[in-house]
Amino acid sequence: METLNEKMGVEVSWSAWRILNRRDLSVARVLLGAEAFEKARMEGRAMTLDEAVVEAPAEVV
Repeated sequence: METLNEKMGVEVSWSAWRILNRRDLSVARVLLGAEAFEKARMEGRAMTLDEAVVEAPAEVV
């Protein structure tokens, strides 16, 4: 968290990150549809860290 705050140049509290995370998950659920979202979520949760790194985009927009 500290490194992320430093890279962004602002300090964001954990509670703010949780709110943003919930919002982003809600948007993803709407865009994908509930069934596709849950499928992707379960696949993601089953990944190891190494698998997730391989699947992650090179750049986060």
